[in-house]
Amino acid sequence: PRSEGGCCRLADDAEWWSGMSSPGPKGLKRKSATPQVFDIEKITLEHVVQYKNIRILRDGRLTKPCEQYLWTKKGKIIDPERRFWEAAREKKFAADVVVDGEGLIIAPGYIDVQLNGAFGVDFSSLTHTYGEPEIERGEDAKHDQPRERRKRRRTASFNAPSEISDTEKKEPQDAWLSEARCHIQKVAKGVLQHGVTSFCPTVITSAPETYKRLARVFERRNGDRSHASVLGLHLEGPFISRHKYGAHPPNLVREPKRGYSTVLEVYGCELVEGKKAIDIVTIAPELPGSPDAIKGLLNHGIVVSCGHSMASLDEAEKAVEHGATMV
Repeated sequence: PRSEGGCCRLADDAEWWSGMSSPGPKGLKRKSATPQVFDIEKITLEHVVQYKNIRILRDGRLTKPCEQYLWTKKGKIIDPERRFWEAAREKKFAADVVVDGEGLIIAPGYIDVQLNGAFGVDFSSLTHTYGEPEIERGEDAKHDQPRERRKRRRTASFNAPSEISDTEKKEPQDAWLSEARCHIQKVAKGVLQHGVTSFCPTVITSAPETYKRLARVFERRNGDRSHASVLGLHLEGPFISRHKYGAHPPNLVREPKRGYSTVLEVYGCELVEGKKAIDIVTIAPELPGSPDAIKGLLNHGIVVSCGHSMASLDEAEKAVEHGATMV
């Protein structure tokens, strides 16, 4: 929750024990609070924040605004009673800042770990220039359409306001790069309105040259009051089953026959090890070379998800033993 002017008030003596589930210490009386203006943008993770006049989900129902308080520190919810005794030892107020939620619902933001696109933006197509035909995606794919029609659709959708610095626009040949990044911000702005506070841009099975260009297009970016955070990429393919390719172009599906070496060959060292731009890779664990690929990805801090797969229970269990943690 945010107040209209982006301000809240500082905590004072009245917040020593307000919001606790148990009564305050014997003899401690609440003093009158004098509101002070505090720029909410200056609240840091180091501040102990008390949210009051809010509704939260507890025991399967939304509480009334007067029933609950919520306390946070370093981005995590904390126990107010424990905080009281901690503050007493440090001779500090229990809360550094008090935010009035004005009766709004406060809830964790959604983290979308597989977002292929939104608001007319397809992340798998962002690396293509205006005049470049898109990579063939198979006869049944929705992108398999006349080149001029693809070009018109792609150009017509480039209408998001530019949020790219002037230095990124100097090279005319890189106009597609500025537009692509602008589109990512368009999605980041749009999903925030639906409760998504961070997301992994997801790219389906593509050609090796497409992955090489992803390192230039996608960058991690912290969110703000207008945009969700852009996390690392989720590469869904091309190491998936030819029997479970779904909407992926079957002609680009392949096996990681040489394990992690094949992964580097396809994705490129810059994307995997250089910029460390990948958070998640979806892989079919039954494919030749998958165990070594999983280990290599895990060694570089990349989460491995099993998907688009025909794996048996035994093959899936072995993938978990090698470090896969998602399905």
